[in-house]
Amino acid sequence: MWPPCERCEEVCLPKHPPLVTVLTFLRTSLKDLPNGIIFHLKRFEFDLQTMHRSKINDKFEFPNCIDMTPYTTDFLSAEEKGKFAPLPDVFELVGVLVHSGTAESGHYYSYVRDRLSDSTNPQWLEFNDSEVSFFDPSTIPSTCYGGCDSMARDSMGQTFTVNKPYSAYMLFYERSSFLRSPRGNLGTIGFGRKLPLPHDLECEIQAENERFIRKYCMFDSSYIDFVKKLADQHHRLSKTSTRSEHLAEKKALLLALETFEQIATRFKDPGEAEALHSTIHMYLLSCPDCCLDFLNWVSDKEEAIRNLLVCNPYPKPRQAVARLVLVALTQLRRKRAAIYGADDIKLEHDYDERESNSILYKVCSALIESWDGLQYTAKTWNDYFGLLANIACLGQFEKSTMLELGYLKKTLQLLVIDHLHAPKKKEFMFDNFTKIWSKRRPPIGNAGSLLCELMSLCDPNLLPCLDDDRRIIDERCGRFPLTRSEHDLFTFSDDRNAMTAITRLLESHSVNEAMANLVSNIVASDVAPVEGGILELLKYTLINGVPVDPAQEALPFLTCLTQFIACTRSLNYVREIIRRVAEEIPTIGTDGGAEHLAFFKDLLKVRNPVIKTSSTRLRILEQIGSWAPPLLVYCEVRVREETELFLNEILFDTLANGDRPKSRSAVEMLMDNCFTYLETRYTKQRHQCDEKTFESILRVLEKCGEYQSDEEVFKARYDSWSPFRIIFYIQS
Repeated sequence: MWPPCERCEEVCLPKHPPLVTVLTFLRTSLKDLPNGIIFHLKRFEFDLQTMHRSKINDKFEFPNCIDMTPYTTDFLSAEEKGKFAPLPDVFELVGVLVHSGTAESGHYYSYVRDRLSDSTNPQWLEFNDSEVSFFDPSTIPSTCYGGCDSMARDSMGQTFTVNKPYSAYMLFYERSSFLRSPRGNLGTIGFGRKLPLPHDLECEIQAENERFIRKYCMFDSSYIDFVKKLADQHHRLSKTSTRSEHLAEKKALLLALETFEQIATRFKDPGEAEALHSTIHMYLLSCPDCCLDFLNWVSDKEEAIRNLLVCNPYPKPRQAVARLVLVALTQLRRKRAAIYGADDIKLEHDYDERESNSILYKVCSALIESWDGLQYTAKTWNDYFGLLANIACLGQFEKSTMLELGYLKKTLQLLVIDHLHAPKKKEFMFDNFTKIWSKRRPPIGNAGSLLCELMSLCDPNLLPCLDDDRRIIDERCGRFPLTRSEHDLFTFSDDRNAMTAITRLLESHSVNEAMANLVSNIVASDVAPVEGGILELLKYTLINGVPVDPAQEALPFLTCLTQFIACTRSLNYVREIIRRVAEEIPTIGTDGGAEHLAFFKDLLKVRNPVIKTSSTRLRILEQIGSWAPPLLVYCEVRVREETELFLNEILFDTLANGDRPKSRSAVEMLMDNCFTYLETRYTKQRHQCDEKTFESILRVLEKCGEYQSDEEVFKARYDSWSPFRIIFYIQS
């Protein structure tokens, strides 16, 4: 039992009991002491008032030697019976575990007595992660006791003390007689003597030591350098060799590949991997047979793609592997077309299933088998999908092979998985992909490039085929249909009636040009309807992406809408798109003015084979009252000036060349909306501005006045917005 407290006269546990008090408490419980004793010091506590854990940094002293005899039941029994006390049982300090930091975070390291040193003058070592160094045991009081640090001075010259963040956390003692025995002190045994061990245990230790030495030697940089020099030397000799077989060169290449996979790509510093990569690259460029050996090795070796490309944490080795695979495929495609997969690489009207033993099919199969590894980290997505997109870019045959293997379906699943219902998620077994989407926005630019490449061979306007059916090219458009699963995933929409895959890719801002081409292919398809079908859904998807904050983020959607208008055959769609974008401009604030103005300017450059440019111009003029006034007083001078020039081009220059009713109607609308916008924004809402803000809009109003029949009414209204009146509004 603890002694009664002097203050409260009750039995309680001291907050920081000295070591002697702890030992006194243990008197009744210690009988047969072991050779080693561990003391766990109370350095952490939970404050019930603050409800937080805290660390106790108070000073705690402990001796180098402890006589444990007074704290045993034998000693106490001898005192009671009047017998002689047992001989002293001394324990010596052999280790200290130190904690540095706070209760919430910190670091552990140890000071350990070296058993191989002289027991009369023992050597101590510090173990700190992978670093091992000598330690002076005389510094234990300053490095392990804790307490206050030395006095310090602040900027005012005043002194203060700071608690040490490091202090002993656990103490390790061993019996002195055991330390000096042959079993306890290994230093007395010497390295010349052999400990008696069971034969099985001895064999296991020797095998483990051998594995350790081999691993140590293999991960030494000199080993990689040796393999590189060996492969380089063999490659130089093979140029002049007259051998009739490829076996020796293949062995050298495989040795370099195994070293590259197992060793070189495991280093954070890419120097070693880059050196070996250059050697392998040299083999591939000079010999098509080596390309075949390399691709077979990548395809047949279990976990090769996963280890090298999907799960490798270092970007440069991943990029090196992707380059090697692409180089090997390109070389074989050019020099060994039959082995690559087809003698005549073109897309047939009836899709012909490629033989599964073609090297392209094998490589693509190996890549898709490693797909599940992508759900554990998003860091490797760019390199993995970048390689797939580059393979798809090689030609139509590559795209058709990847379609057969299900790449399009898996890519669409990846893009919409977190929006699907729970049963679908379990069906696709993509639970971890959902977690990646919930944490952050992963890099999907190259995945979008792959999707666009594969979709260039398909037409979602066609009636989908069954998942298990062979795809047959539609002669009307020269493209494949989507399967039912692919069509459902591609058209999957959220609550805003927007296609999730399209929206997600455009929001990534990484595949703008490819997505614009995809939109063009869908809208301009020979089997696409004039209105309705997937075009209606695509139109709403792009329009719903325009209202965004900041407004400049709408650029990918505006670019795709431009392509939509360039290809559509529906004048109603053109009118609706222009109206919706124009109505959004008054809300854009201080971002996105240049992007929205560029949308209207680009519309006059597109050449739609069905809808004339003049019709598009008229649709822009119909909405001039919505988009022109906000851009004429936009916060950026360049946007205001370019808007004024654009109005001259599409409106005032046209009127100067002839009187057109539509243009005159647009002038009336522009004038009325400019006055209304100024009155609403700057007299009622009192937005901050300077007098230069109104220069462009006043010049435009002056030009509008030239076409007014009642000049006095216009002049009165214009004078109310003279520069002096504007300055008055600003100052007030």
